[in-house]
Amino acid sequence: MISSRNLEDLHPKIREKAEAHISACKAEGIDILVTCTYRDLEAQDALYAQGRTKPGTKVTNAKGGGVGTSVTGTGGTASLGGASGIALTGADGSSGTGQASNNIAFAGPVGAASPFGGGGGGNQNGGGTAKANTGAGGGAGAGGNSGAALNAGGSGAAGGYLDAIIGSPSSTYSYSVGAAGSGGNAGTSGNSGGSGGSGVIIVEEHYWA
Repeated sequence: MISSRNLEDLHPKIREKAEAHISACKAEGIDILVTCTYRDLEAQDALYAQGRTKPGTKVTNAKGGGVGTSVTGTGGTASLGGASGIALTGADGSSGTGQASNNIAFAGPVGAASPFGGGGGGNQNGGGTAKANTGAGGGAGAGGNSGAALNAGGSGAAGGYLDAIIGSPSSTYSYSVGAAGSGGNAGTSGNSGGSGGSGVIIVEEHYWA
């Protein structure tokens, strides 16, 4: 169980502000006593238990929480179905960054890009929507900043890519363009993910004399 008073254990941005505040107070003849800069999950859970399952008065409403895990999208598959060409499985999404009990919301990762680019951006609010007609994945939503499990979501994956050469084409074909996947719902104190990009079909005809 760790409970630290060392400024070195603060997040760099928080540490910078803390040191500036301490220096300003010192210049005015005011002594600052730092009581805690970092607690691990066990120490935070022990404080949360005080006044609940252990003797004492309540001193916090924040549980220790945890870093947790985030679920990412799996890349779509593609099949040539006997034709010549290239079939590529889409890139998987990325896992979200986790941070426990420091009231910091990490932005979610960007969505996986397709060969046409277009992955949705990861934001500190909701995830960004992928560009239409790219088949790219949507960005992930940020984790909450409630002081508990601050884990950003996993980003969306890209669809499969297919480049087929049909030497003896039929007179007609049936086709459908893949619809965009919906963004994931927001978890507790978190933010929703961005929608994926719709698919695209490009048909080129080549003639030889």
